[in-house]
Amino acid sequence: MKYLIKDLSKLTGFDGARIRKWQERYRILRPERGANGYWYYGNEDYIVLQNMKRLLEKGEKLQSVVSLGREYLLGMMGAEDFAESEMSLIQRIASNDFSSIEREFDELYQSMPFSSFVRGPILRAVVLTGSAWEAGLLSVAEEHAFSRWLFTYIYSKTSELGIPAEPVWLVCVFPGDPHELGALMHYALLISKKVPAKYAGTLSIEHIVDELKRNSYRNLSLSMVMPQSPEKIESIRTRILEKSGVQKVLIGGRGYRASYSPDEDDTSLQYCEPPVINKRRKNALEEIKKQI
Repeated sequence: MKYLIKDLSKLTGFDGARIRKWQERYRILRPERGANGYWYYGNEDYIVLQNMKRLLEKGEKLQSVVSLGREYLLGMMGAEDFAESEMSLIQRIASNDFSSIEREFDELYQSMPFSSFVRGPILRAVVLTGSAWEAGLLSVAEEHAFSRWLFTYIYSKTSELGIPAEPVWLVCVFPGDPHELGALMHYALLISKKVPAKYAGTLSIEHIVDELKRNSYRNLSLSMVMPQSPEKIESIRTRILEKSGVQKVLIGGRGYRASYSPDEDDTSLQYCEPPVINKRRKNALEEIKKQI
């Protein structure tokens, strides 16, 4: 994945001027200049900055951190930051041992309400996988493989609750964001509350509008992992509302919260939730159930 400097700034908490200064002075970042003249940073640059942040937060001096060099920062292992049970899951993900993970998840699935299962073990696994990748304990390929397996697992368990024939709530990923798990988890929670919903994944704005026009949807949820500018978010919300005729476009997820509160360290919730307070959300859901 490629990031503009403003994207890295939002994801790491370092302002763009500081990132650019480190790039020029210490040569620990290796962005590529695009045809449009902008610098594009890669996943490795993101990992370098995240590991620099970890060391700086522990009290290390900047000169000491940058003197470690790019390769060292890329290879930093963070095993000491994870509990034994977390390392066990990380090791099984790295070895593609999804069968034992499935058995463990199935036991948890049977022991609690579905919504608690999604908000608890599933959410923790999603957060852990991202943290393990940032710490260098999982490769991009290993993280992607587990994410695809987990996607299939969540969808399968959600389908056991029943797929509504006439959905009134469409769930998609925010246009241009490739991360689907947050949207799928939101969809799973809607189904668990018996809200007739449909999961459509990654679609362009045009295809989202077309789907909304073709069916009798009342609401659309968009899930974000990658932060965007508030102006872009509201532009897309307004565009969909004007072209589709849907009643509400609800945008949420980790990226949405980071876009409006970039300094907030929010890892407790990564699935898409409507950006309204709980009481209003509850009342809205109850109103939809009455109309069905």
